[in-house]
Amino acid sequence: MNRHFFPYLIAILFFGQSLLAQDFDDLNNQAYKERDNKNYQKAIELCTQSINKKVNARSYIIRADCRYELNDYRAAIDDCESALTYYSEYYSDNKEKAGIYYMMGRSKHELGRYSAAISDYNSALTYNYEETGYVYWNRGACFYESGKYKEADDDYSKAIDRISASNDLSTLYSNRGDCKAQLDDYEAAYTFYARAISYNAKNYNPYWQRGHYKSQEYKYDEALADFDMAIGIFTANPIASDNNDLAILYRNKALMYKYKKQYDEALAAINKSVETDPNMAKTYRIRGQIYQAMKKYDKARADYENAITLQTDKKIKANIYLDRSMMEWSLLDYKSCLDDLNKAIGVDPENGMLFWHRGLLYGYKKNYPAAIKECNAALELYKSDSSSTASLLWQRALYKDYTGDYNGATEDFQAYLKYYPKSYSGYYELGRIFKWRLKNNDLANANLDKAEDLAEKVNDTSKLCYIALVKGNKEEAYKKMMEHIEVNKNDEYQYKWELHNMTCIYALAGNAQKAFEYLDRSLKAGFDDYLHLVNDRDLLSLMKLPQWKTILAKYKVPAPKM
Repeated sequence: MNRHFFPYLIAILFFGQSLLAQDFDDLNNQAYKERDNKNYQKAIELCTQSINKKVNARSYIIRADCRYELNDYRAAIDDCESALTYYSEYYSDNKEKAGIYYMMGRSKHELGRYSAAISDYNSALTYNYEETGYVYWNRGACFYESGKYKEADDDYSKAIDRISASNDLSTLYSNRGDCKAQLDDYEAAYTFYARAISYNAKNYNPYWQRGHYKSQEYKYDEALADFDMAIGIFTANPIASDNNDLAILYRNKALMYKYKKQYDEALAAINKSVETDPNMAKTYRIRGQIYQAMKKYDKARADYENAITLQTDKKIKANIYLDRSMMEWSLLDYKSCLDDLNKAIGVDPENGMLFWHRGLLYGYKKNYPAAIKECNAALELYKSDSSSTASLLWQRALYKDYTGDYNGATEDFQAYLKYYPKSYSGYYELGRIFKWRLKNNDLANANLDKAEDLAEKVNDTSKLCYIALVKGNKEEAYKKMMEHIEVNKNDEYQYKWELHNMTCIYALAGNAQKAFEYLDRSLKAGFDDYLHLVNDRDLLSLMKLPQWKTILAKYKVPAPKM
C-alpha cells in the first residue's frame, strides 16, 4: 500500500532573460519539448549537448527533471546542485530557485534522506514556490517517515488549505488519519478517514488504514468490514499494478478471522491472497500458522518451507524457522525442532531468542549441560535487556537444579529476584530448593513465608497450595486445591489446568494413586498441553511408574521424538 502520494509537478521553467548563445539554448528548447512529451532520455541527451557547448543552469534543471522521472535520483540531485552553482550566470532573478529546491527535495525524499529533503522543501517555500500545497504535502510525508507525526499532521493540514482537487484531499485526509493514529488518537483518525472517503469513495487507503487500526483495538468485525470495502474497490476497478495491495488486504482479512479463531474463513481469505500474488513470503507464513491452528501439520510445514524459500531477509527467515520449530516441539518432535533451530542460528547467529529456545529444547531432551550452555550464550546476547536476562537466569537455575548444582541454582534464583523482588514464584523456588535439596528448614521457611505473603496479596490460590505442600501442610494443600477446582468448574480452560495442578500436588506428596486419578480427569477434561505434561518436573515420580505410559496411551499423547 502506498501510504503517501507524491503528485508530479513540472518544475517551472522560463526561457533565459537574454539569448546568450542561440545554439545551446536552441538545444535547451528542444530538450524542454522532449521532456514535455516524456521522451526523457532524448531530453537528457540534448541537455548534455547544450552543457557541452556552454555550462548553463537551464540545461541542468531540465536534465534533473528528466532524471527524476527515470528514477535516477542521485544524478537529479547532482544536476540540481549544478543548476544552483551556475544559476546567476543564466538567470537575473531568484524565481527559478524554488523549483530547483523542490526537485532536489523530491529526489532526496525518494532516497530516504528525509532531513535533507525537509531542508530543501523549506528553501522552496522561502523562494515562494508557486504550488505551496504540494510542498507542505511532501514535507509532511518526510516528517511522517521520520516519526515526527505532529509536524506531519500540521503540514498535511496546511496542504489541505491550499489544494482543491477531491482525490488529493482524500489522500491528505487519509494521511492525517495516519498521523492521528500514530499519536494514539484513534477517534480523530477515524474522523479523518471518513473525510477521506467522502472526497473519494474509490480511495481504498482510508478503508485499509481504518481497518488496520480497528484491528489494533481488537475490533475485528469492524476491521473486517473495512478490509472488505477496500477489497470491493479493487474488484470493481481492477488494476494489475495493485495486485500486491489486494493480496495484502486478503491477508489482513485472514488475520482477522484467525484472531477470531474462525479458521475455515481465515483459510479461504489467505488462499485468495496466495491466488492474487503467489510470491509473498509473509502470506505463506500466516497460512502455515492457520494450518497449524487447524492441526493440519503437514500443510503447515509445507507453507513454512515456502515462506523460508521466498524470504530474503535473514532475520525474518530465522524467525520462520523458529515458528516451525515451536510447532514441532508442541508435537514433541524434538528432532525436527532441533534441526530448525540449528538452521535458524546458522542464518541469524546474533538472535538470542534462538539460543534461548535451543536451551529449552535441550532441557526437554534432558541434556542439561547443553541447556545451560545455550542459556549462557543467550544471556550474553541479551545482556542489555533486563527482562530477558531475568527470565534466562530463572531457566538456568532450573537446569542447575536438575544437574545437582543446588548452590548455583539458588544463586540464579536470587539474582532473578533482584530484577523482580515481588515474585512469589521466585521465593517459592528458593524455598523448595532449601527444603528438599539443601535440607535447610530455616531458609526454606523464610523464603516460603515470603512467597505465601506475596501470593496472598494477589490471591493466587494454586501457588498457595504448592507453598503449603512444600511447607509440609499436605491436608491444607489438598483442601484448598479441591475448593479451587470447584470454583473453576464452569471455566473449561481453567478447570482442566486446576485438575492438572491437583495431579502435581498429589505426585509431590507421594500419593501416586490419587495423582493418576487426577491426571486421568485432567486429560478427560481436555488438557492437551502435552509439551508441558511430559516435561513437568512435579510429575517425575509418576513417569517412573507403568501407569504413566498406560494413561498417556489412553489419551493418545504422543511420545517425544528425540
